[in-house]
Amino acid sequence: MKFQTILVLFFLSLGNGFWSEEAPKPQPTAAAAPAKEESPEEATKKRLERRKEKAAVLKDAQILPAEDPLLEVGKINLTRKVAGSARGEFLDVQFNLNNKDFKTKEYQVYVLAVNEGTVPVYYKSKWRPDDPQEGVYVVRHNALSPEPLKEGAVLGDKATKVVQEETQNRILDGRLVKEQLEPNLDDYIAYLIKNSDKALKVKLFGDESPKKEEALISNFKMDDAELNRDVNYATEAHTYTVIATKYQTQISTHHYSLYRPDYKFFNKVVILVFDNSRPRNKLVYRAIQNIGNLKLRS
Repeated sequence: MKFQTILVLFFLSLGNGFWSEEAPKPQPTAAAAPAKEESPEEATKKRLERRKEKAAVLKDAQILPAEDPLLEVGKINLTRKVAGSARGEFLDVQFNLNNKDFKTKEYQVYVLAVNEGTVPVYYKSKWRPDDPQEGVYVVRHNALSPEPLKEGAVLGDKATKVVQEETQNRILDGRLVKEQLEPNLDDYIAYLIKNSDKALKVKLFGDESPKKEEALISNFKMDDAELNRDVNYATEAHTYTVIATKYQTQISTHHYSLYRPDYKFFNKVVILVFDNSRPRNKLVYRAIQNIGNLKLRS
């Protein structure tokens, strides 16, 4: 009995010694420096700088066309259809360039399809007749012919980063307007006017007939893998078709709109025609056409 009592006391003494040992204290870590908040003065200065940059871009752009008396642009025809892949829809824009001279001349053409809408106003001002929240237009998506625009091309890398940060801050601050306000349609048009060298080159023939390779120009490509596929994806990258004859050139541009959440089709088309042989005022034709509720072609 004494032996058992001594054994119990021995184990209890070991346990008390174990639990009495202090656990190693965690080493203090350096506290993260709090993020510096932007002051109202800094925010105002940033907005003013952004406005100056934008004004400088629009200042140098030729907004109104200087018409060419030897060029006539025909009626614009619009067609909406489902893509061959059934993953989206196409807007086909077709118009003619008519030559009023017997000489052959080259023009450059941009066709831009956009979905443009107004930013919703959740809390309207009842005491202001002209509410600055109303009438703010945004471009939700676009498709350019001959080649799609790269992200950040219109505003530039610096301004694009500023806009993206502002959009992110709106979301983090819980503000209701969460759409990217720039670039708007004026920014797109100004960029295209200042980069007319990248537009689609189109020959408008006069009394001379086009050669065989000039009569039909298209960027549609079909490889063997596409021919063996049940679903046609090649048309999604097809953006233009040009058919040339004497005194007239028919231009057809194809603008693909992929199905997406909250899907909206294009509602506006911009057509720009340039004569880059001019020393200045190269824009000779400009048209902005509202599509409206264009129905699918059956």
